Amino acid sequence: MKLPFFKTNTNNSELSGTYKNILRDQVSERLQHQLQTSSSEIIINFMFTSDHGRNGDRFSAILAEDGCFVNYFMNPEKKYQITGKTHKLKLNKEEIKDWLLSIAEKGIKFNCVLSEWNIVSITD
Repeated sequence: MKLPFFKTNTNNSELSGTYKNILRDQVSERLQHQLQTSSSEIIINFMFTSDHGRNGDRFSAILAEDGCFVNYFMNPEKKYQITGKTHKLKLNKEEIKDWLLSIAEKGIKFNCVLSEWNIVSITD
């Protein structure tokens, strides 16, 4: 039995294309400023925002399963947020860009928008 209040078709594919192009440009620009050397280890900090609690909860679980450290909570504006960071990574600029685009696309599938991110270089 199909219940009418469950929306089965979403417009995420159109949003994904536009969002992906904007994010790709932002990532490329910010990588020039944030990544000092390609040989150092990095940590990527990120934050997703969602209006949908269950979707945010599911997506935060997926990020945790992928090895990210995550916190999931409702902010004072009554929106759900996922803050997190990766473990130490040793990636070049293209791999970082691909990783950020990948999690942003996964987030869109769960109605979560990548709202902030930054890269922290770790030097020994």
